Amino acid sequence: AVIPNGIRPVALPPAPPAEPGVEILYAGRLRTRKAVAVLIEAFARLRDRAPGARLRLAGDGEQRPALEAQVRRHGLEQAVRFEGAVPHHRMGELYAAADIFCLPSLYEGFPLAILEAMAAGLPVVATRVAGNPEAVEDGAHGRLVEAEDAAGLADALLELIENEEGRRRMGRQARRRIEEEFSIDRIGAAYRELWEGLAGPGGASTSTSASQTAAPRSENQPTNS
Repeated sequence: AVIPNGIRPVALPPAPPAEPGVEILYAGRLRTRKAVAVLIEAFARLRDRAPGARLRLAGDGEQRPALEAQVRRHGLEQAVRFEGAVPHHRMGELYAAADIFCLPSLYEGFPLAILEAMAAGLPVVATRVAGNPEAVEDGAHGRLVEAEDAAGLADALLELIENEEGRRRMGRQARRRIEEEFSIDRIGAAYRELWEGLAGPGGASTSTSASQTAAPRSENQPTNS
């Protein structure tokens, strides 16, 4: 069995004073495989129906100059904010200020950024690639779309922007799923069960070897990866 990443849900800092409109948050490196250009294109498409929406990009990378130019071409300078690289201890503030989390990647492993956003009570709009569907159930915790589909991504984001109660319900369900299935305590118990099964009766040396090779990733790993 594949054991997923786990995190430790924590209390969030108080949300800052609400600004008008809905804020979409992306957290990760600004590189080609993260498809942030597709997110910006989707955001440009939905602005006619959601003129107050905002997009915040937390992360840095080689694609930043091209993405900034794309924002200027669409005339979105007042609606899109580039945060640059954000220390992990500050991410709680960004999650607390956001209304929707979006991860438009072309491919992923099992992204901790999605788990962190769900633990923060945010609905997630993500691509239907690799580990994303293991965390996000379409329609329950957010929406899943095909990779590189700017129109589909815009529609999914707009659906949540226009349905405040729906996105709040998805956010609550997302937080609950983290607590029940992806907490560090739950994942730790799964690893202990694995190690004990590998060791068998009196097999302490095998258990030690397994612990060295299958240790869960820390919940404190930075988001901007």
